[in-house]
Amino acid sequence: KRSGHPLADLAALLVPPPRISDAACEALQAVAEAAELAFGEGAAAVPFGSFVQGATLAQSDLDICLRIPGLSARQLADTGAQIGVLKSFLAHLPDSFEVVEKRFFRNIRVPIVVLKFTSSSGFIVETDVSVGSNCNGAEKGFVDRLVRRMLAHAPGGLSLVRLVKHWAKVEGLGKAFDGFLNSLGWTLLVLYWMMRREELDKSAMEREVPGTRASETLSLPGPLVDEGAPAPTADALAGFFSMVATLGDALSEESAGMLAPAISLLQPEDVDLLDDDSAPLFIDDP
Repeated sequence: KRSGHPLADLAALLVPPPRISDAACEALQAVAEAAELAFGEGAAAVPFGSFVQGATLAQSDLDICLRIPGLSARQLADTGAQIGVLKSFLAHLPDSFEVVEKRFFRNIRVPIVVLKFTSSSGFIVETDVSVGSNCNGAEKGFVDRLVRRMLAHAPGGLSLVRLVKHWAKVEGLGKAFDGFLNSLGWTLLVLYWMMRREELDKSAMEREVPGTRASETLSLPGPLVDEGAPAPTADALAGFFSMVATLGDALSEESAGMLAPAISLLQPEDVDLLDDDSAPLFIDDP
């Protein structure tokens, strides 16, 4: 049923149907079983990304990392060792998976295998599998659970995130592999913008909601519901992209020196400038 407000109608259309979540849970279970067959008891499949955040689109990928017992930190940091693990894992996949792509380049930082999973109901979910569940001392999925907490306490934030992610996908600006911000990057920018407008407080990161406890890292939480939240407005969307344009100005060739803009959800009051040329934009990992 149309509301007569184009953005509200589009936001409603972007809410994925429940069968997508069911298919993703089925895919996660199948990956976990294949990992245990390949590497024995103690191997696990750890979900992260949009499905954990609750901000999925109908075409969202399911991101999974393999936790393999007995692998040293040195092995986990070695590209060749990660590729070897993924090859062993692939040999134990059931027929419900089809290999789409193997990103096994020697110069890639995180080798990934891209799979197409067909659920028992016939629904297809792209599933990206990598190795290693720890990143710089933090468990993968930890930041996604913080994002889920913030979205649960950000009225209208979930709809706005979906609109921005849809725009980035349509414009071809949503994949880090292609040199752009990934889905998490765009989501953090939306949350940052809402915090700057005092529509969201960083204390939301500390408020537990279902699906964000440390004991729930091996399962997928149910979809977040934005029911009753205010519909996104054209002014809100324009305000967000105005902020993005301001960051873009700081990235332009006219910017002084090599200073790069840096934003933080922990200190949303300011945009800092970093004297570092390793990346054009820094988004602080909360």
